[in-house]
Amino acid sequence: MDETPSVDQTIDFLKVVHKGQRYGDMPYDQHPVRALRYLEGDHDIEVELALLLHDVLEKSKFTADDLRKMGYTDRTVLAVELVTKRDGVGVYKEGMSYVEWIKAIINTGNIGALRVKYADLAMNSDPENLKKLPPEKADELRDKYKMPMVLLRDAMEKNHLLPLRGRHLGEDDPK
Repeated sequence: MDETPSVDQTIDFLKVVHKGQRYGDMPYDQHPVRALRYLEGDHDIEVELALLLHDVLEKSKFTADDLRKMGYTDRTVLAVELVTKRDGVGVYKEGMSYVEWIKAIINTGNIGALRVKYADLAMNSDPENLKKLPPEKADELRDKYKMPMVLLRDAMEKNHLLPLRGRHLGEDDPK
């Protein structure tokens, strides 16, 4: 493919990739689409595409090379690789704690990966989304994502990727 796939083409691709997979109470392909609402700061189409594709390498047989052959840019694919939690892809190594993995993503300095992982975790830890889960599962995820959200937010603010206000886990939405 000579041209980078569009957002709509990528969403169609996700329907195939995640067919039969579930994300809580919805088809899995809706998770990355809904996560777009959580992108903060200035971003471009490559970051949006990376967010849409962020689970493809982890939850399917597709590889980074497959994504490149489909027309996705190296910048988009690198962000996807960096946020993929699969040994041998990106910065994840078997046995890493979740916080260690988030720190490794931050240490790459890859702005796209920071934006993608922050939006993903912002959706995963949104109180409205957590209300749909059994209380014990919601508590587990709230605890799991609290420190990573703080670390990612601090890294993004340090890199001037966010306004100095905004929602942290458990913080009220600013008016």
